[in-house]
Amino acid sequence: MLHQISWTSYIEVLIGLLAIYYAYVALKYYADDIRGILNPRGQKPAGSQNLPDALQYEEPEPATSTVNSATHSNPDNQPDDSIEEADQLVGQIKQCIETASRKPFAPAVLIPQIKKLLRDNPSLQGSPHRPAINELVVSECERLGTAQLNEDEVDKWWDK
Repeated sequence: MLHQISWTSYIEVLIGLLAIYYAYVALKYYADDIRGILNPRGQKPAGSQNLPDALQYEEPEPATSTVNSATHSNPDNQPDDSIEEADQLVGQIKQCIETASRKPFAPAVLIPQIKKLLRDNPSLQGSPHRPAINELVVSECERLGTAQLNEDEVDKWWDK
């Protein structure tokens, strides 16, 4: 019975069924995208011209309050030198991890060094740079193969 069906016929039927399947999926899940492609650029699909009030763009009103420009440019009230401190700390951490990567695998030696660096910078403890520094420690240790850490673990090292 199966000897009557050739491989060519089988492949043609299979390709036809796949085409029907993908056409169904495209029409079911991507109908709006297809309509957008088929419509000329100047025309918009019906219904998109009348947006609900919640989606209408409104120009923001100019600020009328008299706020100190230093407070306005620095919303977290962090001193401007926190960026320099964070850059210094990042450099020290990278150097520490790179030095540890040249030695045999010893996270028990590296972790206290990183903890000391973090604790020596208490001004960065509440700064917005803290999550980025934590992520840097984890990614550098992972990249150089010096320790397997996670960000929550590193975040605890800031506290004394």
